[in-house]
Amino acid sequence: MRDKPAIFILASERSGTNLLRSILSSNSRISSPPPSGMVLALHPVFEAFKREGSELPLEKIISYASELTQTHMNKWPDFPDPEDILAMLPSEPNFWDLFAAYNSYYIGNRDGEIWLSKEPGLIGHAVEIAANFPNAHFVYLVRDGRDVAVSMVRKRHYANTMRQGMARWKREQEGMLTALEDTRVSNMTHTIRYEDLITSPEAVLSPIMESVGLEFEASQLEYYSSSETIKHAQSSIYWKEVAQPIKADNSRKYLEAMDGRELEYVEAEGGKVLQKLGYELHNANPRSIRLHEKLAEKLREKADAQPRDVMSAEEAEQRKKLADLFGELNSLVKSARKV
Repeated sequence: MRDKPAIFILASERSGTNLLRSILSSNSRISSPPPSGMVLALHPVFEAFKREGSELPLEKIISYASELTQTHMNKWPDFPDPEDILAMLPSEPNFWDLFAAYNSYYIGNRDGEIWLSKEPGLIGHAVEIAANFPNAHFVYLVRDGRDVAVSMVRKRHYANTMRQGMARWKREQEGMLTALEDTRVSNMTHTIRYEDLITSPEAVLSPIMESVGLEFEASQLEYYSSSETIKHAQSSIYWKEVAQPIKADNSRKYLEAMDGRELEYVEAEGGKVLQKLGYELHNANPRSIRLHEKLAEKLREKADAQPRDVMSAEEAEQRKKLADLFGELNSLVKSARKV
């Protein structure tokens, strides 16, 4: 898996990553494991034991990794046998060895020749991925941070206020822009904008397909009718739009969701990065949020007055299981100091 051509989607959450994955993975020669949360959950475990110089509890970690593939919202169809994964690993594996082994397991049971990875948190590890997967191709998907913030708040996912959403988006874009200063990263990166993807998908994605030796297939634009995409969309309220045709007008939603003053302090938070990525500001010199506005923001957050999509009882229960699993992994990170 280290030497095979691979595509990694690097982006902030709520940037259209599920749409991009659905279109690309609809190609007959691309195979893409459902996101498992493995990067967010297990990378910190490896780092903690490495930092403390403690022996890695590998079998326990593999057990958790296999459990993640079945606990995450869009479950893997096959349960990886921990013994099979262990046999694939070197004697002293790093996180990316484990990641490659699981993805190799998934790809090995399917027809796709190219591996596509869309995992939460990948955007924070571009340099590491470039060092561990020399034949990788990065798709850096950029979306207007103001729309990202609106989507995060609407879904109550990653942020409860617009400013929190913008701060998260800003931090992740700054990290990626810094990573692009490394030629190993920049040489394998295709940067695309979400706003271009939804208006001209074939024109935007054809060069990426060509870079891995594939042609864009007309059927990719009918991604929403595939059984895998429908299953994905049904697994979470956050992903329901994936099983719909592309909405070419799905941009600048922040103009409806934010009032003028809120837009101003959101732009004060992330304006420089917005401009660096080619987005225009509505305020030439936006004023930062003031103390009384911060208090009002906290009151609004506490009152939970913003409209939001409500998940089903089944999804809420599944997410609780996932949160409990992440809690166990956080305890494992802390245990590294005691070993």
